[in-house]
Amino acid sequence: MEKPRLEINRFDSLTQCCTAIGSFLQVFIQSSIDRQGYCTIALPGGKTPTTLLQSLSRPPFSTTVRWSKVFFFFGDERIVPLDHPDSNFGMAQRNLLSPLSITGDHVFSMPVATRPYATAARQYQETMAKVFGALTSREHPYAEAEYPAFDLILLGMGADGHTASLFPGHQALHQKEWVVVVEAEQAMMPPLPRLTMTLPLINNADTALFLVSGAEKIRLAESFLPNPSSSCLPAALVRPRQRLLWYLAD
Repeated sequence: MEKPRLEINRFDSLTQCCTAIGSFLQVFIQSSIDRQGYCTIALPGGKTPTTLLQSLSRPPFSTTVRWSKVFFFFGDERIVPLDHPDSNFGMAQRNLLSPLSITGDHVFSMPVATRPYATAARQYQETMAKVFGALTSREHPYAEAEYPAFDLILLGMGADGHTASLFPGHQALHQKEWVVVVEAEQAMMPPLPRLTMTLPLINNADTALFLVSGAEKIRLAESFLPNPSSSCLPAALVRPRQRLLWYLAD
């Protein structure tokens, strides 16, 4: 596989950075719509993306982006109720989806109420297969070895180099399923069990975009950028098919 085109963008503030990402998304989403009639995006979790989603939900981006043509998924999710303060879906719903009046048939949350967790992971894979099959007019469901191709996956990075819920040294880094369960098997991990997209699924996206804020995280990113293949940190293992964008905000 060819290396994706790497682009590194630095900004003096998170506000400036989010505005720049909004401008990028404005063009990117329209290009996807012009090409295929829709755009598929996987949203990130955590605290830093809150500022980005709030920026996207206000003018000019709230009025200039054709949000009604976007289908939203989630890269990972804590297994908590969707209205829980730690829910990634809840964060996106409050700061982006609800303000933009995105309809429910364009938003696909992870099935956090399903038990056992492995069934929830399988159910989300089936949801993606059904939606992408309908969008691409595929007559047959995706085989186990295939992955849907997201137009864009938005990601963050933790201070330990994790992204989505793929943590350093965790067995989930080597899984081939689309979505897997990540439990607190390591001391450095938060205690909440999670569902996460796997690297093969993430890396089958056309474009992946990282938003990273804060001096500590930026130093870590700069330790392996612009040569991500030099590191085994989860964030450095993200290598989409076309473009890999890093937006760094001091």
